[in-house]
Amino acid sequence: MKFPHVLTTVGLVVSTLVGVAVVTQPGATTQAAPPILEIDVRAVAEVPDDATAAVLNIAAARAQQPGYVVAWPCDQPQPATSSLNYRPGAPISNSTIVTLSATGTVCMSRSNDVDLIVDINSVFGSGGAFVGQNPERLLDTRNAQPLAAGQTLAVDVGGRGSIPVDASAAVLNIAAARASQAGYLVAWPCGGPKPSTAALNYSTGPAVSNTTAVALGTNGQVCLESSAPTDVVIDANGSFAASGEAPFDPQRLVDTRLERRVAAGTVLEVQISGHPGVPSDATAAAINIAAVRPAARGYVVAWPCGGNQPATASLNYEDRPVSNTTIIGLGTGGRVCMSASTDVDLVVDLNGAYPASANITSFTPLRLVDTRTSTPAAPGGSNPEPSPRPTGPGWIETFDTAAALDRIDVQVHHRSDHDPDVNYPAQPNQRLGTNTWTGDHGLDCGPPTQGRTLSAQDRASNTYMCREHFMTSMGDVDGYSTIAFSPKQVFPSVHEVCWDQNVTNMGGRQWTEVVITPNNAIRVQDGKQYIAHTGPGTTGVDNTGSLHAPQTFGIKLAGPFDGLSIWQNGGRADNDPYYAYADTEGMESVAIRRQHCITDLGNGTIEVRIDQGTSTYVRQVPGTFPRNARVIFEDHNYTPDKDNDTNGHHTWHWDNLIVR
Repeated sequence: MKFPHVLTTVGLVVSTLVGVAVVTQPGATTQAAPPILEIDVRAVAEVPDDATAAVLNIAAARAQQPGYVVAWPCDQPQPATSSLNYRPGAPISNSTIVTLSATGTVCMSRSNDVDLIVDINSVFGSGGAFVGQNPERLLDTRNAQPLAAGQTLAVDVGGRGSIPVDASAAVLNIAAARASQAGYLVAWPCGGPKPSTAALNYSTGPAVSNTTAVALGTNGQVCLESSAPTDVVIDANGSFAASGEAPFDPQRLVDTRLERRVAAGTVLEVQISGHPGVPSDATAAAINIAAVRPAARGYVVAWPCGGNQPATASLNYEDRPVSNTTIIGLGTGGRVCMSASTDVDLVVDLNGAYPASANITSFTPLRLVDTRTSTPAAPGGSNPEPSPRPTGPGWIETFDTAAALDRIDVQVHHRSDHDPDVNYPAQPNQRLGTNTWTGDHGLDCGPPTQGRTLSAQDRASNTYMCREHFMTSMGDVDGYSTIAFSPKQVFPSVHEVCWDQNVTNMGGRQWTEVVITPNNAIRVQDGKQYIAHTGPGTTGVDNTGSLHAPQTFGIKLAGPFDGLSIWQNGGRADNDPYYAYADTEGMESVAIRRQHCITDLGNGTIEVRIDQGTSTYVRQVPGTFPRNARVIFEDHNYTPDKDNDTNGHHTWHWDNLIVR
């Protein structure tokens, strides 16, 4: 039967081939593979029964190390190619055409643990322009010499492998690897003029890829040129018949850098019909979308104008130029609509258009798979982010983009035997300690940074974004330190506060606190609010912490060291020293975050709920939340000579904050 369109997993099967070694790319290390995903594309209601290939946008999210995704028809051997290259940090996506198996399925494999989001935009039917195949590698300069800046490289494509010698164009996945600096690649049919459009934007670091359709030129060749030295890897996913039903003549349609950048949430309409080379009966177009100079991390949605904006993304971007080629159906007036989640410049190039004879069926993009909200991508362990992305009313922060840091106040406080009590940012020039510590990750989300120091001038030394969550890190400083953050607003009333955090056993004298406190109880000094240190006074230094403020409700989570304590009206109201012992799995890994909630039930009772993996901890106490309140999240740390932490753990991981 056909499945109706839903924004969850559609026809997803987790293969029994768990632990099978994947084909290793040159320079990579062999490791056990996560499960193979088998996606039944023809089960989607919008996909015709004769579909032979699908246009899929594949995105990788929450990667913990660089890797790649391979996509292929399930009735063929897994190829030694890649459809997407990813890295830690923001999600990254690539749109590609994948041939379907005889039963209409596509298989996907990942080189390491990562979440996958797969959307479908269009399908090709039998007898049309597209000639499908199992992906094949055509070029890998890592085995020879990298492409020099400005060098033109002619690549034989027509007649190679499964590509017919008389093919008019080929669908190529082009990857840049080991680049010495940021740059771009241009691809065009040899013998023709080099276009002023880019097929791929790349940067230093792990490989990045983009799938694009390129017309074949003289002797069936495609020419490449790079703006900077880089290795190039090219895989072929299919070709187009020699009938020329789908012309490919790259041309620039939009460059907002020359006009006005796209504001977050606005809709940009891009005219496709009427441009040179576009058939009068074109139903879809292959467009390359590039995001440049974004205000913050975000994504671009593209869809046929006149239809509803979908809950899918055609491009994910961060702080560097990035591009993705996709096939989108033409909507009202032959236009494609686009919207970005943050302010950004968009550059849109037209790579080709498809007439009715191409037998392509396009529709508003649909989501097929999102392992973030279903089964985790990796087997044999807990989901590092167990809570689904929260939705609904209230103040919600999922830390998906760097814009999240603009929605919270952050304060660092430090007390030592050598320095007076100092606060950041209230006293930005005051020294905040002299010793160093190691965080769980570097500030670039890479391996742990040795010798991190506490800096009043640089907030990123102790609070930063990493892998779509927020991290507070404070460790081997010479005293007692607190990091506090809070939504930048006062809540007239609060019914519930939820958040995800790690519950790792950090040893003694490291803990977290979450408090709901009246805004007028927050200590003010020199005209500044000290959200981490509330108290009855308005002058002087108060080190007792937010839990001691009047009319305040809060909880302190100290693991096996001091258990769970509940505080009301400035004093400890309840305590359970053994709450953490039920979650032995969570205490062993900083990668596991559990959802915590505190709820005012409205009947004079407050309930505390904590996910403990296989069970839920529940505790109720009398009380009510204050009104006109701030909600404050805190990280408390002592030095190693007091906490006896031999593991070096001094980082708390936070995500999915909800205040309703």
